[in-house]
Formats: sequence, C-alpha cells, structure tokens
Amino acid sequence: MTLIIAIKGKYDVIECADSRSVTGEVNTNTRFISDIDIKLVQLNNHVCVMISGDSQRGTYLIEKFKENVKPNHDVCDVVQSLSVFCQRESNRLTTFVSVGSQYYPDVSFIVAGMKKMKRTYSRPKIYIIRSLMGFSIGEDNNHAILGKDTISNYLFAKKYDKDLSWEDCKSLIVRCLADTELIDGDVGGEKKVVLINKDGFKPQDIADIENEIKNIKVKKIIEE
Repeated sequence: MTLIIAIKGKYDVIECADSRSVTGEVNTNTRFISDIDIKLVQLNNHVCVMISGDSQRGTYLIEKFKENVKPNHDVCDVVQSLSVFCQRESNRLTTFVSVGSQYYPDVSFIVAGMKKMKRTYSRPKIYIIRSLMGFSIGEDNNHAILGKDTISNYLFAKKYDKDLSWEDCKSLIVRCLADTELIDGDVGGEKKVVLINKDGFKPQDIADIENEIKNIKVKKIIEE
C-alpha cells in the first residue's frame, strides 16, 4: 500500500513517501510485501510527482511521461501536461476502473513543486490527479495525503497550520509515518523526504527521520 504526503510552506513544498507495496489478499498465502517501490519521482529541479494506487501502472505512466518534461517547466506546466498524457495513454493499459464510458487504471498522483513567477520559481503548488476523476486536475492544495491516510488526516486536522516551519512540518510528517506504521503493516520500507524551493530539489537526510520514527514507535509500545 502507500502513504504519500505533500505540505506547502510559504516559500517551499515538502514531500514524503514510503516504499512498501502489497499484493494479494489479507490472511492468505498469496499476500506479498515489497519495500522497493519508488513512489516519489523527480521530474526536474522544481517539480516532483508521487504515486498512489496501482504502482506498476502508475510507474509506467510516469516513466513515459518524464520524456516530455523540460528543465524549465514549472509545476503548472507539468500538471497540465501529465493530465493530458494520462488520458491519452490510459487506453493502452489493462485492469481498468470505469468512469462513465472511459476506462482508467486505478492510480492517483500528487504533483508538487514551484510555479515560476517572472524569472523566479517562487510560488509553491500542490495538485492531485486521480484516475477515478478521469485524470482531471484537482485544485491547488495546502497539503495532500493519499494512500493509508486515516491517521495522517486526523493528525493534520489537529496540528497542521499553513505557517508551520520546516522543522514543524518534518515533525508532523514523521508522526504520520510512525503512527501509521504502528497499526498498519501495509505502510513501511525506506522513506523519501524532499524539499523543493526556488533553489531546486533537495533530498533530506533520511537517517534522522528514521530514528525519530523508531523512537516514537518504541515509546508508544512501552506506554501500552
């Protein structure tokens, strides 16, 4: 399964994703877990996309789409192109969900990054594209959560504020990942956390984040 989160700051966007995928039925011998899925993909220096749902077909779409992305494209250029691309390419795929008379793979994307204002990539944006909505573009969001999102939505409702600092945003992300992993084995594996601002795409040190997640989980186990 998946947990992917994007948070908009005043001058930047923060994104995180796990790497776990699960196939097969619960409590059967056909259930397989993999921790090598790449759900956060850099498209250029100011835009990334995260994948939720059918990771195989989502990855196929993004890998083909990457060829269309130019270094100077901003997040608005990318999200518009991705919507059109997915609508066209979806008819080539199998295992579809029905939307009216059209059929699409069951996959969603969070597209996050910076919009170019004059000559500077200065305005953060977050969009969701869902196959169940015909790959149309959702509204710009202050944050976006897809996958196993129940706990994260609860924590965001309590703690999120549009003026949170980078450290506060990182702490909120860590808490979402840790609390979800504690009760749901479908989320886990290696994490990716990145920051995008006017200066570009900046992967964050995952070791500190993993240690924070581990400490939260150990503390909760002891308290129980």
